[in-house]
This record gives sequence, structure tokens and C-alpha cells, in this order.
Amino acid sequence: MLTLLLACAHSGTESVVDGRYVDTPGTVALFSDDLWTLTPDADPSTRLCLDDPLFTEALHVDGAKVLFSGKRLDPPENARMACNPLKLTALRPAP
Repeated sequence: MLTLLLACAHSGTESVVDGRYVDTPGTVALFSDDLWTLTPDADPSTRLCLDDPLFTEALHVDGAKVLFSGKRLDPPENARMACNPLKLTALRPAP
């Protein structure tokens, strides 16, 4: 049973462990006039903030498919946010 769970957790190109994403497929979205978000394809209920220098103008396309790596950060205490903070380590268009 444990082997089956491990195999499922590492299948495909995506991986997320302890809030860390590695080569994870996602979709870019324009949430409001000045807020871009990223939603992992495998977890559509998660919305990550794209406020990072790696998110270049070339990727500012609503609905763009990307592969990303990074760490989901905790929001500031007592803060209400439209998305979870994300520190990107890699972001590129999906093939």
C-alpha cells in the first residue's frame, strides 16, 4: 500500500511537498487590474500570488500554461489575501 501511495505521489511531471512545488504545471490568471495569480493544474482550489521578478511581461497572458517551481509562503498574520504568497525559483512556458 505504501509503495502504491509513493508511486502516485511521484507520477507525472509535478511534485509538491511541504509547500514546495517542483516543475508543476499551472495556469496564469489575471485576478484583478493589477493582481496576477497562478493555479496549479492538479489543485484548482489553490491560488498563488505572482508578485515575483521571475514573472516577466512575456508571461502576462491570462490563461497561459506554465511550469513552475517555488515555495508557498505563509500569509502575514491576520491578513486576508486573495492568494497565497509564492517565492518562485523557476517559471517557464509549458511545452
